[in-house]
Amino acid sequence: MKSNITSRLVIAIFVAFVFFLHTQAQSVFYYDKHYNYTDETNASFYEMITADPLERNFGRYEVYYISGKIYKKGHYSSIKDRTKKDTCIEYYENGNKKSFAYYQNGKTTGDYYTWNENGILKSKTTYQENGHVTTVLFYENGGVRRKLITGNNQSVDSCFNGNGQFFKCLSPFEQLPTYLGGIEALSRFISKNIKYPKIARKKHEGGKVYISFIINTEGQVEAPYVLKSVSKEIDEEAVRVIMLMPRWTPGIQDEKIVSVKYTLPINFQLNR
Repeated sequence: MKSNITSRLVIAIFVAFVFFLHTQAQSVFYYDKHYNYTDETNASFYEMITADPLERNFGRYEVYYISGKIYKKGHYSSIKDRTKKDTCIEYYENGNKKSFAYYQNGKTTGDYYTWNENGILKSKTTYQENGHVTTVLFYENGGVRRKLITGNNQSVDSCFNGNGQFFKCLSPFEQLPTYLGGIEALSRFISKNIKYPKIARKKHEGGKVYISFIINTEGQVEAPYVLKSVSKEIDEEAVRVIMLMPRWTPGIQDEKIVSVKYTLPINFQLNR
């Protein structure tokens, strides 16, 4: 009799443990077309995160187009910080693979592949432990179109025609967006246009607010949002000034003009 009770108890504990392992906390997040947080009504993507039952900060993520088709999937070593780990695969909405990467401690390592929407290999980037990075762009027939090797503050950029013959590259491979006149001109623009909010001044509020925004392919600023807040009034003033900025020179990636997310800190400091 005692043996039967013990056996049933062991089975009950085992079933409870298995149930615990399969009971995983799941969260849903919505993003707009620039991948900023938004609500379900304005979403272009939604993300489902399933936390590990034994370590809640670890988890699996799956991001979907609003149509319900998979956009990307992988794992986080930190859900809070969205730190990626192991493999991450992205897909076009037509179902073809867009990219494949492997992450360690949130950084890409090994080989990173991208494909065109028609499924043909577009590029291969190899991240080496010594810090050297080799990127190869391909023609649709598989031939090498461009090869860029960077490391030790040096780079070697080689271009090839369809017959495999080398020629001097005529355009930059990649380039961050730039403000006309550089960082000093940008600082002068902000200093000239910023107005310390009266309410914030009265409350003696101050500090550094971080604003993220998009520099689109026309060089225009769009979709600003507060990444790190100081106060309501200061945040609103920082966004206002960001939206006043004239056009930038847009960014370049893989030889193409692209929209780039940019983050800018603006310091509000009261004179004593």
